[in-house]
Amino acid sequence: MRESLREDNKEIIVLDTAGLFIISSFTAYKNLITVSEAVEEVLDIESKKDLDLVLESGRLIVGKPSQKYVEEIIRKAREMKILEALSETDIKILALAKELSEKGYKVTIVSDDSFIHRVARELNIKTVNVKRRVTGRSLVRTYVCPVCGYKTLKRLEKCPICGSKLKATKQQKDL
Repeated sequence: MRESLREDNKEIIVLDTAGLFIISSFTAYKNLITVSEAVEEVLDIESKKDLDLVLESGRLIVGKPSQKYVEEIIRKAREMKILEALSETDIKILALAKELSEKGYKVTIVSDDSFIHRVARELNIKTVNVKRRVTGRSLVRTYVCPVCGYKTLKRLEKCPICGSKLKATKQQKDL
């Protein structure tokens, strides 16, 4: 991964899926990187076409974080009690950013995901949003079983305890 990055510029932009939807806005940057899981999430034809052009030109690198950093992000998110809210893609984006940061790059993550912003802030990694304003407070969707009271941040249809349909609720939380 590292040998593909331009060494003449230590600034690097790590794009999550939201950033990939507007990839043409970032082509002036020398070091753009993402993970394969984020690339696979881009499904609409126009965005996919733009993304394919940038990938073919070599302007965007698809990297893979070391397992050590993936495990570090999982530990941090568990400690912060938000692991269930992070997808595999989110974890890998954060792990890649952390790994590059430790290799001396000045990393900025581009994401609209408030949980990515929250973990990145804990890791002292800069973030910018794409469309949504990310503040110190966030609406967090929680899934609650009306029968047994089970709660989770993970999007599930049925309660794993009693099998009832879970209801989504939103509550404001400090990031």
